[in-house]
Amino acid sequence: DPSNKARLLECLEGILNKAQDAPKSKKVQHSNAKNAVLFEAIALIIHMDSEPQLLVRACNQLGTFLSHRETNLRYLALESMCLLATSEFSHDAVKKHQDTIINSLKTERDVSVRQRAVDLLYAMCDRSNANQIVAEMLAYLETADYSIREEMVLKVAILAEKYATDYTWYVDVILKLI
Repeated sequence: DPSNKARLLECLEGILNKAQDAPKSKKVQHSNAKNAVLFEAIALIIHMDSEPQLLVRACNQLGTFLSHRETNLRYLALESMCLLATSEFSHDAVKKHQDTIINSLKTERDVSVRQRAVDLLYAMCDRSNANQIVAEMLAYLETADYSIREEMVLKVAILAEKYATDYTWYVDVILKLI
């Protein structure tokens, strides 16, 4: 129904607008409730996958959480951005946060957040950024936790095969994995 869809889009835009406002309360409960509503709205925007400007706004909002002091927010932002990376409308918006995501991979203390950073780098990889992402993942592999190494090796191998520009680069990547 077009009228319901229009009202829903208006509501989602309102939620994204309110997320930009300064907090009305310093209480943790207020912040948690606001973020819960925001993440549910973003999940709905991702599920609808039909409004490019809302998808980009959602991605930009999630990007602000990548540097947040709260570990759970960083984790949820990375997880949601993984879903956004698969949308044709928001893929480029996700790529704008590539340096921050790589930094998360290198500096994050929580292994589950680092795992989500690996997942997101894999999801956002394309021909334009494959060399940099593969190089960063290879560099990180040397110090990566054993719990995520096996999956990382597999992802790097897939990316190298999928986006190889020449055989020399592909062979070099595979040899580094071995």
